[in-house]
Amino acid sequence: MEKIEQETRDMERRYQEEINIKMDKHRDELEKKAQDQAEKRAADQERYEGLKAQKEKDLEKFEMLMSQTYLTHEELMANLNRD
Repeated sequence: MEKIEQETRDMERRYQEEINIKMDKHRDELEKKAQDQAEKRAADQERYEGLKAQKEKDLEKFEMLMSQTYLTHEELMANLNRD
């Protein structure tokens, strides 16, 4: 009877070790996924900031060109009215 009890304890210990190994592996996978997602979010945010800065730069350039166009138009109109 004692032999059966020892074998049962050994079997339970091995099962518990296997469960612990699987739990550790699962925890590691979850941590890796969380880290990958954090890196992706950081890269997405960096890309967004870059696009936002480019948009602001393009808008500023457009406004400057529109101002120049308007001033040129006003100057041409003034010249036409003088002639």
